[in-house]
Amino acid sequence: MEKYLLLKKYADTISAEEEATVLKEHSIPYIIEDKSLQFRFDKDGYDLIHLKVSEDDFSKSKLLLNEYDEKKISELGKSHYLYTFSDKDIIDITANPEDWTNAEIKLAKQIITERQLNITEDSIQNLQQKFTENKIDKTLKRNKSVWFLFIAILSILNSVFFYSGIKIRFIFGIGITELIERIIINQDIPLLPVISNLLFGGFFLFIWIYAKKNEEWAFKVGLILYLFDSVYLFLMLYWIAGILHIIISIFIYLAYKKVKIELEKINK
Repeated sequence: MEKYLLLKKYADTISAEEEATVLKEHSIPYIIEDKSLQFRFDKDGYDLIHLKVSEDDFSKSKLLLNEYDEKKISELGKSHYLYTFSDKDIIDITANPEDWTNAEIKLAKQIITERQLNITEDSIQNLQQKFTENKIDKTLKRNKSVWFLFIAILSILNSVFFYSGIKIRFIFGIGITELIERIIINQDIPLLPVISNLLFGGFFLFIWIYAKKNEEWAFKVGLILYLFDSVYLFLMLYWIAGILHIIISIFIYLAYKKVKIELEKINK
């Protein structure tokens, strides 16, 4: 399958389709993705429409859009939509140039000069640093490390239910603690299952704290333990719980790898 790269972001589909006609005129295949149709906690209102082209056509497409923007700027003059932007938004364009064409960046700098905004090289660098940090924060939210928190909470709840005599057990929690319950069921150590669940839950809570920072060791340790737990579940013939453990482990690992690649790109 051919790889498509993000060429530009838009606030609405109409703007994306308008500029996509330039690509169509040059027989360049493209994709317009509407991210507003996807359920995301980190959704941004200004970049929901993505125009994508193939990796082979990316450089040519970037050049064509830049030429289109330059022509549009010269035709519209001060009627160009960038003139409606606030001072802060105009400055943000120069600090975050990768989401804009060269022509738009050039116009933004022209507007800064016309408005006599006091912008120094240091202030632009500080803004660029903030943009990078924000991108890293948004990217980290997608690494699915929150699953380790869920595992911790559900394991602790299992211990609370066991001690309270409630016959409910969350299958996403740690299952191997049930082995401890079986071992001591005829012994006078009633708090041992509770303590074991709390220890396992606390450990996964510790894993989550570092995994949400995308620490590789935390993911490896957490996933190995959770997969080991799935082996126990299979041995006990808890097929559904074991399969779900494996599916979640794969889901977390793939998300971690994807985020790791994105972070490497951001930090280049």
